Amino acid sequence: MEAVANRQTPCRPGQSLLVKVESGLYPVLDISIDGISLQCGKLKKGDIFSVEISSIFSVDDSVDGVCEVVHADGYKAHARFVRPTFRLMRYIIGHLADVAGVEPYYLKRSRAAGKSAG
Repeated sequence: MEAVANRQTPCRPGQSLLVKVESGLYPVLDISIDGISLQCGKLKKGDIFSVEISSIFSVDDSVDGVCEVVHADGYKAHARFVRPTFRLMRYIIGHLADVAGVEPYYLKRSRAAGKSAG
């Protein structure tokens, strides 16, 4: 479980999210911008696999990605996103905002960043 404890960013519940791995559909246990934990016993550490993350409310509301398993225990797998796309990050940030009950915060440019130091 060391890999899970060493996460760079906090994870949030994957409530209302499903992940399609090959031909199986599994519940998302938790998710962050770094990776995902899913209830799937067939994955092993080091496996690299394609995923389709979707909402249980709308299968059309989905996004694709690639993951690598960093820990697996026969019941669940913890995986990191491999070269995540901007679309994947927007989807996850939107979900995290929904769980937190706030508006999504994607990118915000500081006023000071546009001014030259002089």
